[in-house]
Amino acid sequence: MTDEDVAATNHRHATDEADSEARAHPEHSPDHDDPTPPKPLSGGPGGGRPVLRAVPTFPDRTEISDERHLALWQAVEKAGPRGITVDDLVALDFPQFAAQSSVTGPLMQWRKKGWIGEAGKQGRAMGYRTVARRTVAAVPAAVEAAESVTVGG
Repeated sequence: MTDEDVAATNHRHATDEADSEARAHPEHSPDHDDPTPPKPLSGGPGGGRPVLRAVPTFPDRTEISDERHLALWQAVEKAGPRGITVDDLVALDFPQFAAQSSVTGPLMQWRKKGWIGEAGKQGRAMGYRTVARRTVAAVPAAVEAAESVTVGG
C-alpha cells in the first residue's frame, strides 16, 4: 500500500463520516487557552511510557526467577573464558550456596543442559564457564544439517 493509497482511503472515510450522522466524541477536547498540561499516558514513572527492564534469562530464554540462582549464574558469566571453580563460588558467600555440594547441584544441571562447560584446571580444581549462546538463526541451520532418521520403518 502506497502513501497515496493511504491518503485516498483516509480522505474517503473522513468524507463519509462527515456526511453521516456520526456522534461527537464524548471526551473533552483540550482547550488551547487552558494552562493545565494534559495528563501523561499511564504506565511508567510519572505516568509516561512504561520502563522496560531487562529480564535475566538462561540460554534457553527461561526467566531466572530465583535471585540465588541469578547471583550464581552471573558469577559464572562474569568469570569469562577463564572460568571459576566451585571453591571460588563458595567463597563468594552467596545465600544457600555456602558448601560445595550446594554449588555443584546447579552447576551440573546447567552443564547437562549445555549452558556451561569446563574451562580447564585451575590448580587441582576444574573451572567452569558459560558456553556461548546460539543465536536463533543458528538453530534451524543445525537442524537442517542434521541427518534424518526414520523411526520404525
